[in-house]
Amino acid sequence: MRDVAAPLEAALASRGLSVADVAEHLVRHLEVDPSSTVFAYGSLVEGLGNASSDLDLCILTGGAETDITPSRNSAFEIAGLQCDLMPVSKRAFRRAIELLRELNREPVDVRRAALELDYPQRRMLHALLNGETLMGAEAQSVLGTDLAPRELIRNLLARTRYWFGNLQADLAGMRRAGDWTSMILPSQEAVLLGCDALLAALGKTNPTPKWRVKQLETIAAAGTPLSGGGTASPAERLFDLLRVPATLGHADILGFALRAVAFGRRSLLWAERALLGLGETRDPGDGGAPGASVLDLDIGILPDGERLRFVRPGDGAAVTAPADLSRLIVGLDEGTVTTALEAAAMRAGGTPLASEAALFLGECEQAGFLIARPDLEARLSALLG
Repeated sequence: MRDVAAPLEAALASRGLSVADVAEHLVRHLEVDPSSTVFAYGSLVEGLGNASSDLDLCILTGGAETDITPSRNSAFEIAGLQCDLMPVSKRAFRRAIELLRELNREPVDVRRAALELDYPQRRMLHALLNGETLMGAEAQSVLGTDLAPRELIRNLLARTRYWFGNLQADLAGMRRAGDWTSMILPSQEAVLLGCDALLAALGKTNPTPKWRVKQLETIAAAGTPLSGGGTASPAERLFDLLRVPATLGHADILGFALRAVAFGRRSLLWAERALLGLGETRDPGDGGAPGASVLDLDIGILPDGERLRFVRPGDGAAVTAPADLSRLIVGLDEGTVTTALEAAAMRAGGTPLASEAALFLGECEQAGFLIARPDLEARLSALLG
């Protein structure tokens, strides 16, 4: 929780208001106890809002409620500024933090992480971390908690991993059924989940989908899978990934889906390695072109120390690759490694990888992980020399 800072002060000043004006209105017109803890959160606090945005406020109460229920909000207006005051009991906040920490215990169950901590809880935990105190004592001090951003990031990545895996399974099923046009929207959602993973790893934990692009505008994207090529901004890169093919033939849609999944796969891996402090898996490229992928739609990639584990969650199949080869395969999958020079950059000290690559390809083919082994084998052969 922070003291009142520039974005909120500017938003209030543009309406001729101050923090003191808001506090006075709460006390005089809504009969809020002056000693109560009230904090502002949401788009105006984070610099994401606009002239039409309302001001979100939370007041800590001593009630017995253990749920966070937005329907208890009170709406009011000050000098044309719409405000929403949400009462949340201290017990409900503590319960949400306890649940978050329970879900973060190793080994993390991504299904529970996704389903048991609901949206109102995630939103208010984000608010607790990023809000600004307007009245009373600082919220975490009142609650007697020390919630850290990393804890919420961990849950958001586990949640994203679960829903991304579901989308991968859906897309693979649609392809098997020949339901090509139904693959388009899930492919776009895979891109958006990849974006969510990147934002979370960079500390942008606001769970409200409408603020994705605004949050992208606040990040330094260099070194991330959204760094793009040339002068493209992170948002432009995202829109390019979301762009539906001009023609909707089967090959066009499959290429679009493979590209979307490759980006989401890469983004989740990047974010999880960042959270674990493992650093990058490769130098960032330009994101490749549609149809560049070599891994199938339902294959996931998990960090395993400096190595990577390639898995199909549905049947438990897994293949682990050495660090150098892992970097090369990820680059090929996303289409960002296309020349021997780029391949050399993936290999520490020019380590020979030909024999390891052959073994990896054999294991992946046996597990059914690859789109087309001959194509990948030829590309690896050309790159490894």
